[in-house]
Amino acid sequence: MRLNSEIVMNKKILGKLAKYSGFEDELYELWASQFVGFEKTCDKIIDHINIIESRHIRKNIITYLAKNKKLFSSKNTYILKLGDESDGSNIIAYELAHTAKYLKNKIISIDKLTKLPEGANLIFIDDIAGTGNNVINKLNEILPFTMPSYNIYVFLIASTVDAADNIKTSLSVKVNLSCCVLLTEEKYCYFSDKNTTFDFEEKIFLFDLCEKLDKSDYWKYGLLIGFHYRIPNNTMPIIWKHKFNYYTNDEMKKEWTALLPRDYC
Repeated sequence: MRLNSEIVMNKKILGKLAKYSGFEDELYELWASQFVGFEKTCDKIIDHINIIESRHIRKNIITYLAKNKKLFSSKNTYILKLGDESDGSNIIAYELAHTAKYLKNKIISIDKLTKLPEGANLIFIDDIAGTGNNVINKLNEILPFTMPSYNIYVFLIASTVDAADNIKTSLSVKVNLSCCVLLTEEKYCYFSDKNTTFDFEEKIFLFDLCEKLDKSDYWKYGLLIGFHYRIPNNTMPIIWKHKFNYYTNDEMKKEWTALLPRDYC
């Protein structure tokens, strides 16, 4: 018979994870069973996962609008998505348009850039920056179609400190960057020496496992952050990599089950 405290705890965990659209109840126990010998590490991960919901995004947008009334009241201010229709920038555009309806007419497509007046204010939007390279690469594709008189702004829901610095210093133009949640090393970057959430042995275990599941370096900061609509690849792949075959240190082939799969139906 399960203790009442266990049942309450499981309800709390499932309630937290259910904020993500792709979560399924049965995934939690399957995922947790993969942490043999590191059960307390598994509990810490659950405690520190942060799912940003729509209401939190809108709250941050309201704050951003209040701090930049003059910018948004200008008839020469335009909002552009940094991603395509399937990216987070599309969701942020939707939330902007539904937080303040007058902004809907300010959201334009990239092909309208050459028709804008001199001195236009361009606000590029996206949800998260881990290294900043994705934002920089996209802007480098777009900026040749802008005029020198344009004022460039970038609005992000979340960004690491490194990404914010990278975006501000790596482009050929001045960028006015606004970030709602600054992902500091001490609080959010779990692989950082400045972060003491996991001990050295736990960090080695988690980093080694992440490397086996994903060979990119997007997750190198060890984030545990997600949005209600997707888990970014800046988050540890042990969270989102699903039905992925990998080899253990003793060459055993296994299939990893995600807690919060990036791809779901």
